[in-house]
Amino acid sequence: MKINGKERNFKLTIGASGELASICPDGDINRIGEVFEGDFAHIPTAAAKLVSTLNKWYEIDKAWQNGQRNIDKVDYLREVEVLALDIETFTALVNEAVATLNGDRKTEMKVEDNPGKKPDATDEEAEA
Repeated sequence: MKINGKERNFKLTIGASGELASICPDGDINRIGEVFEGDFAHIPTAAAKLVSTLNKWYEIDKAWQNGQRNIDKVDYLREVEVLALDIETFTALVNEAVATLNGDRKTEMKVEDNPGKKPDATDEEAEA
């Protein structure tokens, strides 16, 4: 999504996980959904932290991958910039960050019981 003329992307890294855990109950990143429940007073700030953190770590990773070692100078959305957005843009940006968070947290793994076994073979055929 383009914000202030720059495409803004997100990535959940170990660094981002640690930062986001700081706003979660008991510091548990798996409980991040609870941050967005209840009293509205803290929700916009928590959402801005989510957006800013995931964007910052995307930019740090991108800079690092491009050989830039001075990662303190990466251009990312600050929380105050996120909070200054209109409601429609803010909501769209938060939804995009949440989708990235949920997508990056999923791990898919295929496990084969017997890699040498044909899919429709019986156990006796596989041993032969």
